[in-house]
Amino acid sequence: MQKKDVQPFIKTSTKDVIYKLSFITGYSVKQICEDLCVHTLRNKKKLAEQLSPYIKRNIKIENDVYTPNEKPLKHYPISGDLERVTIKLNLNSLDFAHSLAHSLGWSTAKVVAYCIKQSMNDFEYLNFYVMKFLEKKMDENRKEMINQIMKDINNELGEEHIVVSLLIGIVDDLKVTDLSFSDSLGHIVENW
Repeated sequence: MQKKDVQPFIKTSTKDVIYKLSFITGYSVKQICEDLCVHTLRNKKKLAEQLSPYIKRNIKIENDVYTPNEKPLKHYPISGDLERVTIKLNLNSLDFAHSLAHSLGWSTAKVVAYCIKQSMNDFEYLNFYVMKFLEKKMDENRKEMINQIMKDINNELGEEHIVVSLLIGIVDDLKVTDLSFSDSLGHIVENW
């Protein structure tokens, strides 16, 4: 299917995490951004409900018509230090993002940035995304050890953390060592 480039501005901190996900998975930054954006765009009704306070023009999504608010929110929900990323989206996703952009009075790139942000805040999806990759690349012993490490961490901290946070922490530690991600992960698993 044909794809077109979109160049949204995302938070610098989000871009940093995406680069870490790229290092962990081996997927390109473009691919990860596309996957994140498409994940949010797939759930059209949920996205429309999240964006409803910003709607300025009618939009019909899956047989539901969303009408403008009397006083739509004017501020764009992403601010701070922003950096541009370039991603490719299939035409269906791009058309839907464009329709949303028209109803919001935003650019298509802003809708795409919003979708990336929403997926980055969906920790269940991020965990699934990374675990899907690890399922292909890791033997059963390492998978069991990672699950045990996460269980120990969650029990010790008394709160729920996801595998992605552990892996990103490992990537942060790699900045001061010469180990590859796989070697570093193996070292942690073996010494736990």
